[in-house]
Amino acid sequence: MNSNKSELGSSFKRSQDYQEFFLRLIKSELEDELSITEERLKNWSNKKLEMNGIALFGLVAKPDGWLFGQRIIRLKPNNGENLGFQRFRQGDIVLLSRVSPITEKPIEALISDRSRNSIRIVLNEQPKGVRKGKWRMDRGANRIAFDRMRDAINSTFEENGSVPLRELIIGKVHSPANTSTLTPELGGIKQRKIMRIRETF
Repeated sequence: MNSNKSELGSSFKRSQDYQEFFLRLIKSELEDELSITEERLKNWSNKKLEMNGIALFGLVAKPDGWLFGQRIIRLKPNNGENLGFQRFRQGDIVLLSRVSPITEKPIEALISDRSRNSIRIVLNEQPKGVRKGKWRMDRGANRIAFDRMRDAINSTFEENGSVPLRELIIGKVHSPANTSTLTPELGGIKQRKIMRIRETF
């Protein structure tokens, strides 16, 4: 941690140093969130997950249209009641499974929108037997936010990226005011001082 502070406090001599430093931070933050999510799923009871609003059980699903070539699935409680207290929001990453996302391979999806009695999710492919049986939905780590941060940093430091922005970030800023004070050097012309003659009347 101390090494990170000292590195952050010093100027970056190369743009690659800045890029690599913050990509490591983004990766570390994502790994931390993934480990917290995994620890929660392994050690918390279903009741505790449900009471904290980060898991829903006994859901039934059905296809509900398309969004930019991806499938939309609507999930709602099997008993027809409202979803109750839950902390799922639009844009959240969720894990869809039958029994447990730990013991089986979960389906990762994105929440499109929600109402009092249903939640619509977007995923690449429609799960097999989507209408059969019941589903469980858990809140997962938001990979999209980390992907966007990573892509933003990488795009800034691409060869065809924004050079002024890159120089501003790493502290190598061109100052037009300071440049204007420099004496111009014109090749092939003998330098001489130009005296202003004050006219008197």
